[in-house]
Amino acid sequence: MEEDQSGLVYALERLTAAANQANRYAEQHSSDIYIPFEDKTTITGTATASIWTPKSGYKFRLRGFDINAVIRTTLAAGGSHGMLQLLDNSASDPLCVITTVQGTEPAGNAFHKYLDLGNGILSGAADRVLKIGVGENILGGIVMVSGVVWGTEVQ
Repeated sequence: MEEDQSGLVYALERLTAAANQANRYAEQHSSDIYIPFEDKTTITGTATASIWTPKSGYKFRLRGFDINAVIRTTLAAGGSHGMLQLLDNSASDPLCVITTVQGTEPAGNAFHKYLDLGNGILSGAADRVLKIGVGENILGGIVMVSGVVWGTEVQ
């Protein structure tokens, strides 16, 4: 009988430890902010589009995204390529590449990317805005983007 009880105690201890670990993981990886953005979000030239502006004095922690992009007007970047990417406030601070586009990508081409970033990527400083842009001048080309980003805000 004692062997059964000690085995039961051990099993309960292991279950409690697993539950505690799962709760810690959920706390570290949970997202309380989901920001959808629609087809009205366009990128031209070297412009960027703002997606997430955290509360004053806070940093965003990007934990994931699901983004669609459609080339609306043929890109014209002299045959080079650019990267559609999420930015930490400016083109000089890329956080994550969504896709690579050719410099003369034709209208109608579409791209999709879903990525779960686990614990996420913390912005470099408070009050920075999460933006989306192409790392190359696409001149008169137009990229329409839509999707959702998620994460949390921290001080």
